[in-house]
Amino acid sequence: MFIDISFEIAENVLRRLKVKAKICIFVSILVIGFVFFSCSTNKSVTETGVNVTATGTSEGLVLNFKNIPEDTVQINVAIQDVARNDYRNGYFDSAIQFEENELAELMKTKTLICPFVKNGHEYQIVIYFWHNGWDKEEYKGDTRIIINAVAGGGISPLNNPSLSFNDENNALVLSVKPEFPKEVIYSQNSSSFFYFCIGMENDLEKGNDRIYYGSFFSDTDELICDISDIYNKSNETKNELGLLNEDLIIAGFMGCNLNYGNSQWMVGITETDEVIVSL
Repeated sequence: MFIDISFEIAENVLRRLKVKAKICIFVSILVIGFVFFSCSTNKSVTETGVNVTATGTSEGLVLNFKNIPEDTVQINVAIQDVARNDYRNGYFDSAIQFEENELAELMKTKTLICPFVKNGHEYQIVIYFWHNGWDKEEYKGDTRIIINAVAGGGISPLNNPSLSFNDENNALVLSVKPEFPKEVIYSQNSSSFFYFCIGMENDLEKGNDRIYYGSFFSDTDELICDISDIYNKSNETKNELGLLNEDLIIAGFMGCNLNYGNSQWMVGITETDEVIVSL
């Protein structure tokens, strides 16, 4: 059920990427992540000849690209800790998007340093190559690679931010602004933070098979984010499924838009515990 809903959301998001790419990348990768991050495939070479290798380095992870097709118009990279073993498999630890000038530079250097990882952790890396005509014929223009590697270093917040719901469960509250080493700065091209909230079935025993009722995403510079719209979206889905009397579980995530060198990253920072609410 959630996969069906996800692809409907993904279709709308991916079409919006052309207009608001930097804002929408989180949602698109998250939606795709729920469908694909749990795959056991470890594919480093595609049918088109694209090749990517990933290795640990003192800076975190390094990706090396070969044979990127000349008609590539966009590359998305999402990195996720394989230790996650529940619905959070769809929640990335860091992600980046390349298009236009940034893409041209990547195609020239063929190397990407991924710094926002934890030393010694194994990560699954999903790389999407979007070609001309990617938004036609049910997205047959894309090529996906999934590879794993263990980080040899990395950058994490210097403090310990936490995320929770307020007493009314209609807002996410960040305890403190994350602090980073001096070589990392908050992006000037977007809001400092992004928040994501998901509503799901109240049945912990179902694990990844639980029904997901809807999600909410927002960019902001504030330490608090109103997520009350998640209830409207969840009710719409539950109504379609005939499950209006079911309790709802909500969970929230938070991340930062950060610059490292010449690259802008979206970096997952912290998440809430699950909260049960009655609608």
